[in-house]
Amino acid sequence: MIKRMLPIVAISSIYIIVFNVLSFVLSNHYDSNFWCGYIFITLAWICLIVVEFITGSKKNIEQSLFLNAPGLLISVVHLIVQTAFGIAVMAIPSYSVKISVCIEIVVFAIYLVLIGLLEIYKKRNVQ
Repeated sequence: MIKRMLPIVAISSIYIIVFNVLSFVLSNHYDSNFWCGYIFITLAWICLIVVEFITGSKKNIEQSLFLNAPGLLISVVHLIVQTAFGIAVMAIPSYSVKISVCIEIVVFAIYLVLIGLLEIYKKRNVQ
């Protein structure tokens, strides 16, 4: 079952490796803006990996992939949004860290609510 998820996990792992290399090589200074963007992008990547493993660990993989496809899509969109905003926070040194943390937390909260609602929907319709 995990073998079917291996390409998605491999692509996600390549993404985080490339992101880490580029972010640490291209950054001149590691201030609070850098760490704010970096932490939330890494958190979004961890959420994507968790959703991928939950999807791949189901016994009936076809049903699991069908029901969890929206979860994977939401996780990928969340990763893209966090990456775009995180890079903007990292690149603009005059950007307020307080505002960026608030925006990042709101985006993460929306993601958690959507994933939670999706899980509630799946549990009600599967039983």
